[in-house]
Amino acid sequence: MKWTKIYADRGNADRNIALRNRPDLKPVEERMSIVSNRVQETDPNTNTTLRLESGLEASAVMIFKSDPSVVAIKAQHGPVRFMRDGKWHDHYFDLCVDYDTGCRVLYMVRHADAADDLAVDLELIRNHELHKHAHFAELLTENEITKPAVYRAEEIVTARKFNNRGNNELVLKRLKQKGGRARVFDILSTIPGLTFASGWNAVWRLMDLGLVEHDHRDAESVYLKTYSRIRIVEQADEAA
Repeated sequence: MKWTKIYADRGNADRNIALRNRPDLKPVEERMSIVSNRVQETDPNTNTTLRLESGLEASAVMIFKSDPSVVAIKAQHGPVRFMRDGKWHDHYFDLCVDYDTGCRVLYMVRHADAADDLAVDLELIRNHELHKHAHFAELLTENEITKPAVYRAEEIVTARKFNNRGNNELVLKRLKQKGGRARVFDILSTIPGLTFASGWNAVWRLMDLGLVEHDHRDAESVYLKTYSRIRIVEQADEAA
């Protein structure tokens, strides 16, 4: 399905304001509170400022920002209608995410202790009007938006910003000299002229490129530390 365009044009700064809390629809005394207290993030794909409802939403956006398959992120999408107990209801999803496959997914973002009722509504939405808005709809809680996952995303986004091909190549070369597997500290502390901070960024950039990985059986759920082991991914011959 070809969806209606809902994103700012690439390169043009814009703002997505939560539809259920639009300041212009609130009393004057509430407007400043709504705007000033809202968490803000930026979609790097469209240079759009996203006004979010919570820190958990901001953490989810950070994870999506680190995903190279994501091509656009929008804060708030709706209303999406569904029927419960014989009556129609409107729901506003917290995030709308487009992927390079053409797939669009709507996300509810809630803390787990407040998610049970939403899970029921989500199933009803899937059975009613979801097909008019997206391919899939999902519920995200802190069980998916974990602290290690957010930390990993933050490091990857930072590494992209400070990407240095020369540093990437130095780190990858030294890792190869160490047999393709070594502790982060043992790599970064043995490269002349490379600061630890620059080497740390290079490690994350190499991981982002899929050339290096955290050598841990549960790498997605733990933090990468200086004493952690990393290894070269098979057929990773050069850094980009």
